[in-house]
Amino acid sequence: MVALTNINTIPTLTQYLVENKLIHLDVVDIGARGGFAPYWDNYKDCIKIVGFDPDNQQEKLSGGRCRARALSRDGKERAFYVIRYPSSSGFYPPNIEFTDRLRNRDYLNIIDVAELQTVTLDSLKLKPDFIKLDTEGSELEILEGGQETLRNVLGVSVEVGFSELFQGQPLFRDIDAFMSKHGFTLYDLATSRLERFSPNKKGMSNGDMGQVIVGQALYFRDIYKEIDKYNEPSILKLASLFELFNLSDCAYELLNNPRTKKYI
Repeated sequence: MVALTNINTIPTLTQYLVENKLIHLDVVDIGARGGFAPYWDNYKDCIKIVGFDPDNQQEKLSGGRCRARALSRDGKERAFYVIRYPSSSGFYPPNIEFTDRLRNRDYLNIIDVAELQTVTLDSLKLKPDFIKLDTEGSELEILEGGQETLRNVLGVSVEVGFSELFQGQPLFRDIDAFMSKHGFTLYDLATSRLERFSPNKKGMSNGDMGQVIVGQALYFRDIYKEIDKYNEPSILKLASLFELFNLSDCAYELLNNPRTKKYI
């Protein structure tokens, strides 16, 4: 997982909205291994987070807040590749032709294959304001299986790939095209680099940096020009999310209208 790094540690607008019970956020976290991001704690009891992960252990560790389910496009049974580095496990096997060129290539070795029954996002009948996905290559197909759910979603954080780390995985350009088609705009992008395997670099400068391979893309609906279509609670939720992800200028622009100007 690549974590979003532009986080507002003192979101004063959000704190005000939470203290006065003016906001309630529903979040779905798909690929919730390791727990939920700490920045959601800003919403205290004004948030409901539901997580999903194929690992049964995550359900126990989360006290039931993370459900042991795997999501896909069509809800059919799928081969699930268990990887030496557990967080890289998923429905797409490592692309050995590419991963063999990387320094930490052994972390991506397959150690087991399991058959898992999947469900679609739409079949869960959830109504989230925000969705986060980190499923090692299957993010796009999960979104494709949740197009009805997406209709009322305000923001999405999704892991994206720039090179084919996993065989056949959709890349950033594919996800970006899908998100644009469904009314979302890219607002932020965190990236991670992976270094090549270099057994002998004698005579070369020590400037290891690595190629940008994966990232976490942050999308929101840009509702500014059609704000009259949205009610006040939705506007406040989106403004709060903007502030949380260090987009306070976007929050101010959104709130600077007759209905919600009192909050700035």
